[in-house]
Amino acid sequence: MRSTLIQTGVLQQNERKALFSAENAEESIRYVLDVIRAFFQSTATEGERSLGELYTQLVDHQHGIGMKKGAIPVYIAVVLHEIKKDLIIKSNGVEVKINSDTLNSINEKPDIFSVLMEDWDQDKKDYLSALDELFTDHIIEKERALNSFSYIVSAMDRWYLALPKCAREMQRRYANDKSISKKHKAFFHLLKAVKSNARDYLIIQLPNAFEETLASETVSDQIKSCKQELDQAKDELIKRVIKEISSIFGATAGMSLKNLLTEWYESLSKNTTQNLFATMKMLY
Repeated sequence: MRSTLIQTGVLQQNERKALFSAENAEESIRYVLDVIRAFFQSTATEGERSLGELYTQLVDHQHGIGMKKGAIPVYIAVVLHEIKKDLIIKSNGVEVKINSDTLNSINEKPDIFSVLMEDWDQDKKDYLSALDELFTDHIIEKERALNSFSYIVSAMDRWYLALPKCAREMQRRYANDKSISKKHKAFFHLLKAVKSNARDYLIIQLPNAFEETLASETVSDQIKSCKQELDQAKDELIKRVIKEISSIFGATAGMSLKNLLTEWYESLSKNTTQNLFATMKMLY
C-alpha cells in the first residue's frame, strides 16, 4: 500500500514524516480521489448511500475508471485521512469503526456497508461542543480521532456507569419526592440503551427524548439539567435520610446526627442496651 501511494505521488516522504498530498498525485489518481471524495460529500445533502454504489463507479469501465477492486481501499483511505471525523460508516445499519479492518471488509462486501457525511451547521457544532464540555472529565483523548460522535457517547457511558446505584435507579427526586419529568425519564432510558449508532444517538435520539426535532443548544441545556439531577442524587438521598432519622428521633434545631444518636443512646437504661445488643447478636 505504501509503495503504491509513493509511486503515484499521493504520499510524500521526507526525513521527519510522511504526508498525503493529492495535489502532487498523477492526474488519473487525482480523478479517482475526486470521485471518492465527491461520493462521500454527496451524502451530506442526499443522505446515506451504499458503498456498493461507489465501487460500481470505480470498477465499471462505463464510468471511465475501471479500477481493480483490490486497489480501492488504498484510495478510500487517502480520502478518509482528510474527512474521517465527519463520516459515519455502517455495516448492515450498525455503525463501525473506521480502520484498516473495516476497509478490507468493505472491499469484500461493499453492498452491506453504507456511508453518511454529516452536514454541519452552527447549531450542531454548538450542541456537540456543549456535550464535549459537559462530559469532558470522562473523555479519552485518543478516542477523539474516531469521529465527531463516538467519543462523546463513550464519555457519556463512562459517566453514567460511574454513578451510584441510587442515582441510576432513581424514580423520584430525593430532595422533594417529586416525580421525574417525562423528558428526563426518556433521557435516563436512553442512557441505559445499547448505542449502536453514535451519530443517530446524539443527533436524532437525544433531541427526540426532549421532544425536539433538531440538535441544538436547547437540547444540550436539558441534558445538562439531567446530568445535574443525577450527579446530585446521592447527596440528596443522604440529606433526606438524615432528615428522616432526625425527625424520628426528635432532633432539635441545629443538632447533628451524631449528637442526636449519641444523646438517644445514652438516654437508654443499662438493662435496655444489654438486652438490645444481646438480641442483635442472636439475630446475626
